[in-house]
Amino acid sequence: MDPMEQDFRPTPIPGDLTPYLIDTHVWTDEMLAQAGIPIYDTPFVTVGGGIGSFVTVDYLRICGVPASSLTVLTNLDVPWSSYEYLTKVSQIPRRERLRSDSASTPDNIWGFPSYAVREAFSAKSVKGFFSPLWNVLTEPIIADYYTPKAGHAFESMEREYHRIGYAQCVRKGQVRMVRRRYGGGYFTILTPPAGAAPTRRIAYR
Repeated sequence: MDPMEQDFRPTPIPGDLTPYLIDTHVWTDEMLAQAGIPIYDTPFVTVGGGIGSFVTVDYLRICGVPASSLTVLTNLDVPWSSYEYLTKVSQIPRRERLRSDSASTPDNIWGFPSYAVREAFSAKSVKGFFSPLWNVLTEPIIADYYTPKAGHAFESMEREYHRIGYAQCVRKGQVRMVRRRYGGGYFTILTPPAGAAPTRRIAYR
């Protein structure tokens, strides 16, 4: 390069990904240390933080895994945020019923009591009690398949969310990439919100 010519190439920020890291498929602990990216150890990481992450964490918590051993990397406030957004733009507010059946209950791995039973016992009238039960007893011959109200599904997930301490597992930010670790395991690189960490990236090992 001509000494008189200025170099406008960006200088790597401490704690950021380097071209070498980006181009390498298997990382060592030393490579991240040289880049200034802090490493946090955690036995289990799930990426995304949606309903899939919620169900996975729920299963593990029920099996006795402590919340401190689980890490959820996400930019969502709650696991059902994206799904609730999609229901709203599909003109399905919380008081209306979802357009899919109730075969799965993300908040309850046993599937019982079902949404219909819970709706019946929370009803404030005799008709409200028998209507969902009659629906499931006569579907699909006399009645269409039962579908829960959107709000009922979200409120049920919220109760389980608090019961298992899901918020303790959450680390807010955007996942940048995942790489295999030399010696076993993986590195997951998180970009935390601006000002939330001293470095631009954080690694979970």
